[in-house]
Amino acid sequence: IHIYKAHIALKLGVGDRAVAVRMLPCPVTGALFGFGDDFHRGSDFAFSGMSARVRSIRRDYADGSCGYFVAYPGTNAVTLACSFAVKGRFPELWDAESGRRFRLAAFREENGRTFLDLPLDPCGSAFVYFASKANTTLPLYRPLAIAQSNNPNNRTISSFTLTFPDGWNCGGPYTLDRLVSWTTLGGEAQYFSGTAVYETTLDLNQAIEQSNNPNNRTILLDLGDVRETAEVFLNGRSVGILWKPPYRLDLTAALRSIEQSDNPNNRTISLRIAVANSWANRLIGDAKKPDDCVWWENDWRAGLLKEIPAWVKEGKPSPTGRHTFSIVRHYKGTEPLIPAGLLGPVRLIAVE
Repeated sequence: IHIYKAHIALKLGVGDRAVAVRMLPCPVTGALFGFGDDFHRGSDFAFSGMSARVRSIRRDYADGSCGYFVAYPGTNAVTLACSFAVKGRFPELWDAESGRRFRLAAFREENGRTFLDLPLDPCGSAFVYFASKANTTLPLYRPLAIAQSNNPNNRTISSFTLTFPDGWNCGGPYTLDRLVSWTTLGGEAQYFSGTAVYETTLDLNQAIEQSNNPNNRTILLDLGDVRETAEVFLNGRSVGILWKPPYRLDLTAALRSIEQSDNPNNRTISLRIAVANSWANRLIGDAKKPDDCVWWENDWRAGLLKEIPAWVKEGKPSPTGRHTFSIVRHYKGTEPLIPAGLLGPVRLIAVE
């Protein structure tokens, strides 16, 4: 649920696979936190510039500082024009995912309120902290200026080799000249649930020279649409895990490290992207096969397992060829499959 996103990331840390779930724009009422449905509006917090509903919670601290948690349910990136019932304080932006803190220099006070622009990712959230004293040691927040898709310094990567793990009868490896959902591959691959790997190569010189500004090169890898999580590797080294939109990584430091430490005569970089989806498609695919257990029917227990079948107790494969086992019948096999895998477009993009 979107309003929990920053709390989860803060508590468990970035890259923790336990929180690698897709954040959906599900509405959450303020009653869950002991507030009314309109707790985010009124005199305490207000916003403009969009029609989607934005949630907020305020907390006050003993030293006179205060903080707001702001959650945005929209599916596009946005910059909110916000107004907070705070005066005489110094705003900071806290990123719960990365743990980084920034000073917000562009703000104004008027009639006892603080006005500032708050950038939020799709289904994003942020902590806005109003400090009693200015912390000049924090870096200033500078939003990235992402070059447009038609910028000649951007590069789209569309050719990959896709490999599924053994034991799932998915075929392959698949040579892709464009990215497609696993559900379009046919056979057992369309029902695959788990982690599959996309591989390609990049030219190091071309990647490093991607930016217009050679003295301040910043290169981002944007994976576009991912269903549902991805881990990115350069030359076998993990450079980040992405579990929510935007599925984007700053590769600048990693590329510089490769440039300085790897074989200077080898200017080819291996790019590997491991993508994991949910269990839904495999459960739907298995539901198309004959039952391998007995379910309760026609009463309040309908869809629940009657008893653990012998083949499970004995650690044997399903006699009907199913890959999964559940004590609840989640699907009938007639449901549409959910898009899965790396859908892209995958781009190396320049930041100005």
